[in-house]
Amino acid sequence: MTERNWLKVGFSGAGLNKASAVELERQLAERPDDLELRIKRIGFLYFKGRPRAHDVLWLATHHPEVDLLAFTVIPRGEDPEAFERIRLAWMEHVQRSPENPVYRKQAARFVWSDDPGEAEVLYRQGAALDPAEPDWHERLGSLLIGRSKRAADPDIARGLAVEAVKAFEDACRREFGEFRRLHLQISLAKAAVAAGLHDTASAAAEAGLRDVLPLEPKLMDGNVVHWGHIVLGTVALRRGDVESALRELALAGRTRGSPTLDDDGPDFELAQSLLALGHSGAVLDYLTQCKKFWEKGCETLDRWIDQISSGERPELTR
Repeated sequence: MTERNWLKVGFSGAGLNKASAVELERQLAERPDDLELRIKRIGFLYFKGRPRAHDVLWLATHHPEVDLLAFTVIPRGEDPEAFERIRLAWMEHVQRSPENPVYRKQAARFVWSDDPGEAEVLYRQGAALDPAEPDWHERLGSLLIGRSKRAADPDIARGLAVEAVKAFEDACRREFGEFRRLHLQISLAKAAVAAGLHDTASAAAEAGLRDVLPLEPKLMDGNVVHWGHIVLGTVALRRGDVESALRELALAGRTRGSPTLDDDGPDFELAQSLLALGHSGAVLDYLTQCKKFWEKGCETLDRWIDQISSGERPELTR
């Protein structure tokens, strides 16, 4: 089977009812080396939020070529001993086959949350081994910007963001797929804001908004529209152009939404900053617009709308 088909098998585990799950366990007890059954159980356990360290260890040991993305990532706290055995299994695969991209990417993905430093080394090594592949640079940029957000020291945070900008720029230069390039431009724009590189942020956001126009009707994805305008508004506000920031906030709220926005919600930092400056009307309009796509957050949005309408200035945090 191909990687995509294995992922489909994993997703099929989400739909198992109690009787089907019991039957799966029975079949797997009879055929413990059946890869398809094992992957289906990993998917079932993943979607049920149940421990799956034992199965992930089996897969990493016996079939390291199968990439199941997030299905095989577990927190160390789920089973510290099994976690360490899985980590060591991946590192052994990397050492034995140092030029195999699948092993290196899976090892980096597995250790990312537990040891981002180790993941960073793996991504940098991958980028050096295969410099033409944009995925290495994108993953490195995402890791670096994540570290930047968690850094307590502002200078360290900015330095990491600057490195992330370079990584996303490297990815953009190597990516020829229109959809992926659009999202890389927005990742670059957001990282540049964090790095204080306002010209770079504006240029990347404007490029994303320009390039998405002919594609948006078929993409059905408003992520680029939302974040492009949020970046432009943030840069405008930092430069003292409040009117432009208000205009960009309004445009950001008009997005059609996206799977990410629908689930995680929109940006509220720009709205918070403008609320602090007394622009409650613009913020109320923005929050009302966000209700169209962030249905999961409607209760929170309604509460903020009521508070702001009553003259309060709530903290707009999820």
